[in-house]
Amino acid sequence: MKITKEYYFQQVFNSGITKIHKSIAVVLTLPLVAVSMFAAPARAPGITLVYTTAETSTSAAVVWNTNTAADSLLQYGTSNPVLASAPQVYVGTQTTYHEIPLSALTPGTRYFYKVTSCSRKGCATATGSFETFPSCPDVVSPVSGSWQKVSSPNVGGATSVNNQLLGVAAISENNVWAVGWAQDPNGPPYTKRTLIQHFNGNVWSIVPSPNRNNDVVSELHSVSATSANDVWAVGFSHNGNAPSRTLIEHWNGTQWSIVPSPSPDSQLNELRAVVALSANDVWAVGHRGGTRKETPLETLILHWDGGSWRQVASPNIPGGANQLSGITAISANNIWAVGSVGGAPLAMRWDGNEWSVVPTQVGGGLSTERLTAVSASAPNDVWAVGQGTGLFTNQTFATIRHWDGFHWTQKVCYAASASSPPEGYEGGGPDAYFTGIVAAASNDVWAVGARGSGPMILHWDGRAWTTITHPRAFPNAAVLRGVAVSSRGSAWSVGLEIEFHSSGSVTPQRTLINKYAP
Repeated sequence: MKITKEYYFQQVFNSGITKIHKSIAVVLTLPLVAVSMFAAPARAPGITLVYTTAETSTSAAVVWNTNTAADSLLQYGTSNPVLASAPQVYVGTQTTYHEIPLSALTPGTRYFYKVTSCSRKGCATATGSFETFPSCPDVVSPVSGSWQKVSSPNVGGATSVNNQLLGVAAISENNVWAVGWAQDPNGPPYTKRTLIQHFNGNVWSIVPSPNRNNDVVSELHSVSATSANDVWAVGFSHNGNAPSRTLIEHWNGTQWSIVPSPSPDSQLNELRAVVALSANDVWAVGHRGGTRKETPLETLILHWDGGSWRQVASPNIPGGANQLSGITAISANNIWAVGSVGGAPLAMRWDGNEWSVVPTQVGGGLSTERLTAVSASAPNDVWAVGQGTGLFTNQTFATIRHWDGFHWTQKVCYAASASSPPEGYEGGGPDAYFTGIVAAASNDVWAVGARGSGPMILHWDGRAWTTITHPRAFPNAAVLRGVAVSSRGSAWSVGLEIEFHSSGSVTPQRTLINKYAP
């Protein structure tokens, strides 16, 4: 296969995994010192692209290209860097395309490799790593309960206007909050007002929430609570012109009020997620920017210390828009935030002193990917979800990633009943994406989003992800935006629903709330 310059740069930028298969005429296992040289090309070889493909639980293929004909040597193992005594595979054929298949690998293992191509003019080397898929069960036990749609109110009454719920937090079985936005039924169609709803154990009701004077758009995207009288909601607002400003509201047990918060940029200041650890330890994340050409968007992280909100320094990767969309806290000194930078996923961690970027790569078969939500049950058990675009298609695919205490992996198990994705793609798809996740325990994780025009719910039981049947009234469209669990194992998911009529008319967006009862 000829690798063009444009193709090469696309692969390097996106870290995509390309499905390319060729046969190898001769494969020999030799010690490194036995590498022999053949006809010399015009100049020393250079490796222009290296990647892995065709991963299974026990096999993979390492592929690389050279700009001149050379031989092929692969060393691989579980140590990094690769040991000199590691297994080796040698192919003496002089070629510019190199592919070496590996078999009898261990399931669920990260391998590191070193490739070497030599001619009489010299040698070139490159390194990389790949993961084998874990050994997945064919069948898993079904969940014990079921999801049911519950009645939820909407702003507007007889005047139908758009309503959306974007975040949910469960304090207890009888104390659940959901936040979002709704159009002002008495204003122009572009106006949006904060929307906050509460479940008291019997019914959901709209709770009055403030909006800044003169702002025409006010949205709440996330909610988190430490107790019945300490609840936080975050989002943004603007008056129709720049800048947008961070919006943080607090429930003290009696009423919601706006709490002053920094908006450091002159263009955009938006919060997308919040996590509350205690009354004096709350974090909110989002993005800022619009004024610097070299960095269109930058990460924005705010912290509440019990007295005020302040901005905390956060890293950014040059060359692309940096955005944070989700946050989770394991402890005060172990907090994760996820989002995207350019077309790549972004993950960073707080260690008690500073935020630092933790490396991630675009998942297999995808050209772009972004993470939208994150949740953790332990330091070595963190889940993140999002969406990506197919390498050779514009379709959207849902993605799931897991942190095992050492690195992020996209190799997770899907039960046979989980509508498994096409080979090489993660999560569900095509035309699917995740927007929310909650990890109640290592064997009890819920992920929500949409597939096509309907809601999508998956559950992790400690061994595999399984697609869960959910309520839906066809042909209505619905999207789930957030999910939360309570102390007794029940779960809540929130989002929006659109009703289609036989006349061809479509109703405005309406709030959607589902409950899982074990």
